[in-house]
Amino acid sequence: MRYRLRTLLATLLVWRPWGQRRQLIVVPEISGARFTDRVRKVLLLANYESGRLNHEYIGPEHLLLAVLQEGSGVAATALRNVSGDRGRIEREMERWIIRGPAVTSSSLSGMRPMTPRAKRVIEHAKEEAQMLNHDFVGTEHILLGVMREHESLPVQVLLSLGIDATMVRREVRSILGVT
Repeated sequence: MRYRLRTLLATLLVWRPWGQRRQLIVVPEISGARFTDRVRKVLLLANYESGRLNHEYIGPEHLLLAVLQEGSGVAATALRNVSGDRGRIEREMERWIIRGPAVTSSSLSGMRPMTPRAKRVIEHAKEEAQMLNHDFVGTEHILLGVMREHESLPVQVLLSLGIDATMVRREVRSILGVT
């Protein structure tokens, strides 16, 4: 099933980390998805991470960095529990990610487009939420969606740290109290 990216549903007023100016940013939605406020924040943080790394797109690597930056959701807790140190994952991600060439801030204002792989992560997240009988997409579903993209950079980084999809899934289910 394919879902079209829509941008009208989730407009948020946010503080940008690089300045004290408020700016209206439209957060992309996938049709039919109900995102928690934490997931909306993760999407905004993914956009910020993409800009910080001089990338013109949002990929799964930006989504995982954003989940870690958000820090208080089920996904961040699960990663902290399986790794022992959230910072270790962030450092390893930074080591593996290739920074893009320096770009002017005006050329990348607003929300960057998602790569096809990042869009699949969001679709996987929706499926994960449905499998857990949740009527919303939370950070835990985003993390499980990332883990389903086996060839993606975040999964390769986590595997290099000895963290696999089974461990992450087991920890998420444990936190949620699902057997």
